[in-house]
Amino acid sequence: MRLLRSELLLTLSLIVACSTPRTEQRSFFVGIRNQTNAIEVLVGGEPFAELEATIGQPFNLRSLTAPDDGPLLRRSASNRDESGASSRLDRPEQRSLWVAHRNISGVDFWSHPQWIRVTDHSVALEAGGVVRLTSRLDWRDGDGVLILTEARTHRFHANEEARMIDVTVELTAPGRGARFADTKDGFFALRLDQRFARDQPGTGASAFIGTLQDSTVTPLWGLRGTWCAASAPTAEPVATDSQSTDETDGPLGRVTVAIFDHPSNLSHPTRWQVRPYGLLAANPFGERAFGGATPPNAAFQLEPYEELVLRYRVYITDQNVDHEILDEAWREYAGDA
Repeated sequence: MRLLRSELLLTLSLIVACSTPRTEQRSFFVGIRNQTNAIEVLVGGEPFAELEATIGQPFNLRSLTAPDDGPLLRRSASNRDESGASSRLDRPEQRSLWVAHRNISGVDFWSHPQWIRVTDHSVALEAGGVVRLTSRLDWRDGDGVLILTEARTHRFHANEEARMIDVTVELTAPGRGARFADTKDGFFALRLDQRFARDQPGTGASAFIGTLQDSTVTPLWGLRGTWCAASAPTAEPVATDSQSTDETDGPLGRVTVAIFDHPSNLSHPTRWQVRPYGLLAANPFGERAFGGATPPNAAFQLEPYEELVLRYRVYITDQNVDHEILDEAWREYAGDA
């Protein structure tokens, strides 16, 4: 179904119940409003994701929420605080969850993600309680010259352990091809809420790849791994057995957000750009930029009309997890796709 329509308000409601091992019922509600082209995804009636997919504008997944928790992504200019103010943000180009690269055929899409614009999109319902959003995008330079075309798919689903978004990015080069420089800035990235920042005292946040936790002694920046995760206290207290869910002075739980790198991806296991201010980014194009041994000026070349497919999963859980649980969750993802 094409999301762009006339000036009339269009609302599409997709409600799906799917059984989990605990026979819980989870539902997805996708609302599409053509005055803003906002798309809302809810799980069990609770907020999960909110997206902007306006034809001719950049794609923007502007919010993610864990069960019974606050926002997971940092506020952007299009996602203002409760007062309506948009305070000055560091690195404003880092747009919550986004896809970009510092140097493709000499064009800096990392600093200018607004140059990647939606040309078409549709929504569909899959078996098993999965909502699929398919978007087509043009990557053009500041003068409007086409650098890449893209088909991007987001699949939203959930079970009793986690909420998940499976993202498939299919890039196609035009007739002159496309060159992806070896740079640290790219490619599939999350800019998390301030409570995930580890450069602020007292946040209790952490980031880890396997058994390695990010620190000044063992920084994760540039390391390879099948997944990378960040964890922080929940925004709201969690109820214990002796408390009602209405109480607000209980202990804080933890929420974990991970990115899984699919085994079919270029340069798997990927290198990660992990920053203490809350950035996680899977970068299959960075090698020498992270201290690797590739020759100078190494780059990935996409030949004319050639296609590159990259797959990732965003995995969100409010359950207690360790590296073994995330390893198992990654193996399930690797076997599913």
